[in-house]
Amino acid sequence: MTYYEWINSFDILKSGARDDVLLEKLYNSSIELDGNMLYRFIKHVNNLVRTRLKNALEGTLHKISSTNDVNLLSLEIINIKKELAFSKKIINLPIIPDENKKKFSETLQKFANEINEAIENSVQGIDTTGEIMTLVKNSKINVLED
Repeated sequence: MTYYEWINSFDILKSGARDDVLLEKLYNSSIELDGNMLYRFIKHVNNLVRTRLKNALEGTLHKISSTNDVNLLSLEIINIKKELAFSKKIINLPIIPDENKKKFSETLQKFANEINEAIENSVQGIDTTGEIMTLVKNSKINVLED
């Protein structure tokens, strides 16, 4: 794949649904990344992951604030966990150097912790029985699985 095709694929992933077929294509593709090109490429990967997670969190927080339905919240938590797992696959693309993968992994863990905290804070005001907070605490959103 060319650099343009990689970046175009990132743009598709950034705004679209989780596309495992496209991600698999990226896993099986390669490109030479030297110097400044590597830096720009890493910026694109970072932007892709941040955008996906930011959009997922905003959607979840919006849904939480508009309802206190435990079933809906449970589905949203599952969606966030799937989004975190998908993001983990993105940052582990074989083409990304190991040192960058390590930094991405640390950043992803920090963001997962922030997501967990943001969800806990948002349900505090609407949770009158404690059932929703228990669901959030037991969901372990910030535990990233391999």
